[in-house]
Amino acid sequence: MAKTDWKFNDIVTETDMNELGQEVNDAKAELGDMSIVPTVAKDAAGAIGELNTQKLSKAGDKMTGALIVEAAAREISAGTWADMSANSTGFALFAQNCYTAHNNEYRYSNTHASLGARGIRFNHTNASVEYFDTGAVATTADLEFTPNWISMRPDTAATANRAILRDANGRAKVTAPAAADDVARLDTVQTFGYGATSGTGSAYAAAIGLVSALTEGLRVTIKLHAASGANPTLNINGLGAKAILKSSGSAPAAGLLKAGSIYTLVYNGTAFTLQGEGGEYGTALAADVLAGKTIGTEAGLVTGTMPLRGGEEYAGWVRAEMGPTGPTAGRMHLRTPLGAYLNGGGNGVGYMGIFADDPDFIAENFLAGKEAFGLMGTLIQGKRVVTGSVVSSSSTSLFQSLSGNSSVQYIEITGHGFVPGLIICDAVISPDNFRRRVSYIYTGAYGPSNTYPIIDETIMTGSIGQTSTGDYYSTAASVSLTAALIRLPTRLASYTFNYYIAEA
Repeated sequence: MAKTDWKFNDIVTETDMNELGQEVNDAKAELGDMSIVPTVAKDAAGAIGELNTQKLSKAGDKMTGALIVEAAAREISAGTWADMSANSTGFALFAQNCYTAHNNEYRYSNTHASLGARGIRFNHTNASVEYFDTGAVATTADLEFTPNWISMRPDTAATANRAILRDANGRAKVTAPAAADDVARLDTVQTFGYGATSGTGSAYAAAIGLVSALTEGLRVTIKLHAASGANPTLNINGLGAKAILKSSGSAPAAGLLKAGSIYTLVYNGTAFTLQGEGGEYGTALAADVLAGKTIGTEAGLVTGTMPLRGGEEYAGWVRAEMGPTGPTAGRMHLRTPLGAYLNGGGNGVGYMGIFADDPDFIAENFLAGKEAFGLMGTLIQGKRVVTGSVVSSSSTSLFQSLSGNSSVQYIEITGHGFVPGLIICDAVISPDNFRRRVSYIYTGAYGPSNTYPIIDETIMTGSIGQTSTGDYYSTAASVSLTAALIRLPTRLASYTFNYYIAEA
């Protein structure tokens, strides 16, 4: 090192001069070619010293502090194809095969047949990061071009051609998918394979999203515009009508699929199968199910109507009904009311009893010594008797007396139910207020026409010994003395007669 403590009158030796010259040469080598140093750097106080202490070796080195390069273009390049540059509008660019110059110009770095260019820039205006990529295009060195910049900033909007980045909430925003291999958005996933139908209930059609082919396993969801008809089909996007089937492989019954309802179907390669049916149903109807209970059917839940028998009326005994044909000789037809008969009935566990009421089913109505359904009769055999009252009517043609009098009134009796043998009628006669009793006896003789029987009338008045008789015969075939109808002649019109009829 050259001597630095010289004093007045010191002698300069050859060694001193050589050391001084060596240090000057070393300093010059470290500074390099000063002709390319900007004037401002030469004039700045300490600038030469700073450049000297922060110099970088051509073979590679490191430095501390800021390195400021103020060239107009291609400030720093790495090899042949990578450049770091900035322009006068404030954009900083890291790029391959391109650089930015003053006035926001962008130029290719090299000439190449297909490399193209791509880069990332920092946009100081909106504090964002952007990128571009020309693709594989031909480039010419220093030829200006216009990049298509795409922002890399996270965005709440799904902007076309935007790089997928996550926002502050971790969400990636993308555009709606347009092809099968596109990234799917949430709204697309939620509605993929969904559409409303048109057409008819037997031939549905639907337009559904990205479906371009019917492939096995394709799942679609449709909202029906009309209830299904017989053997319904579905045609998606015009790809062909395919049968809609239940999981059993059978077609849904007409009306099973409801208008306004939403159904999911899966294509099995030949037909669409309904999903979520819940199994097959039997043939039970409401009348086959206990009242208050429900059963699933093709039409949904049905509430049963079958009565539950076993506790009503008479300790578990149920009132029977007459059979459809009623009683016949030696047999009474009964039937139980519809319903379910459970254990615990009238005769104990496992049994159910029935009963029927008839007020005439009593011992007094059955002949003594005869038994009917376990009931022994007590009735002593004899003739039946019927009593009642009736008002007489007037007639000029139904009866005629043997004496030729045709103006004869009559009494008409019905509902007695047996052929009469004896008929007695009496009435109170006013103004004398005595009773007039008339008895009628069928004599077996015939009238002048030898067709209708003669009826003998015997009259007893209120006075003792006052009697009169008369014989009459009927003039019409409808007049008879039968189990259904009794018509008797009398000489009193519009009087109430009390009658007594004994069986023949």
